[in-house]
Amino acid sequence: MKRVFFILCVLGIVLSQNVLYAQDAFPRKASYPTLFSVVEYRLWEKDLGDESYIIYQLSAPTMLTLPITRSLVFDVTSSVISSSADDKELSGVGDVKVRAVAMIMDDTIMLTAGVNAPTGKSDMSMEEIAASGLLSRKALGFRYNRLGEGLDINVGFGIAESYEPVTLGFGVGYLIKGEYAHLEDEEDSMYKPGDQLNLTGGFDLLLSPLLLRSDAVYTIYQEDTENDMEVLKEGTRLSVSETLLLSTDRFSILLSGTYIDRGETEFLSARFGGESSVRYGAQINLGGAAILRVSR
Repeated sequence: MKRVFFILCVLGIVLSQNVLYAQDAFPRKASYPTLFSVVEYRLWEKDLGDESYIIYQLSAPTMLTLPITRSLVFDVTSSVISSSADDKELSGVGDVKVRAVAMIMDDTIMLTAGVNAPTGKSDMSMEEIAASGLLSRKALGFRYNRLGEGLDINVGFGIAESYEPVTLGFGVGYLIKGEYAHLEDEEDSMYKPGDQLNLTGGFDLLLSPLLLRSDAVYTIYQEDTENDMEVLKEGTRLSVSETLLLSTDRFSILLSGTYIDRGETEFLSARFGGESSVRYGAQINLGGAAILRVSR
C-alpha cells in the first residue's frame, strides 16, 4: 500500500476530530472572538495486484471561539467533508460540536462540557456505508468516516499544579454517545456507539529555553449496540505524546512524537461476521517545526 499525505493549507491551529475530549487545545485566556480553519487532503492508493483504487478525503474543519469572560470560553466546530473510496462517495457537512471551557481557582482547575448536535447526515446508503467502512480503518488515519451521529454529551474535569520547574496535571472525562439511524429507509434500525471514559495525565518541565511536555490519554469504550443488541466492543486506547520546544528571541524548534496502542476489538454479532476479534498495530507519529524570526 502506498500513502501520499498532503496538508494543503493550515490557518490557525490543527483541530482534533472530536473537540469534546478534555485533552484538546483551547484558548484559556481568549479575549475576543476568533475563527480557526484547516484545509486537509489525505490520499491513499490501494494496490490489489492487477488493479488499484484511490481513497481520498478533503475536509475543512472550522472552529469559532467565543469568550464570555477571561475564564469562560465557548467554541463551535463543524466541517465540510468530501470523501471517495473505490468510486464510492461520502460528502456533506458534519455535525456541529459545541463546548464550554471554564478555568477556576487561579487556573488550577478546568471544567468542560460539550454536546455533539446531530446536524449532519447519519443514515447512509449501501455505497456510502462501503466508503465509510474503508475510511474508518484505523491504520489509514482519515479524519472523518461519517457525516453525522446522535446527540452526544461530554463532561470533563482537570486539575494542574505547579511545582517549579514542573507542572503536573490530570483529568477525567466521560462521553455519553447517542443513538442514530444508520441505514436509509430503515429508521427503526438504531445504532448506538459505546460510551467512553477518558483518563488523562501529564507534566511540563520548564528549563528555559527548553520546555519538555509529556501527556498520556487512556480511553475505555463500552459496547456498541444495534437495536439494544451488543454488536461490538472496541479495545482500550493508550496515547502517549512527547514534545520538546527550544525557544529563543531569534528562533524556535519544536519536536514531537506520539505513540498509540489499541487493545483488541471484539465483534459480538453475526452482523460483523460472528464472534471474533482483531488487534490493530501500534502507531507512531513524528513531527517537527522550526521558526526563524527575522525581525523583532
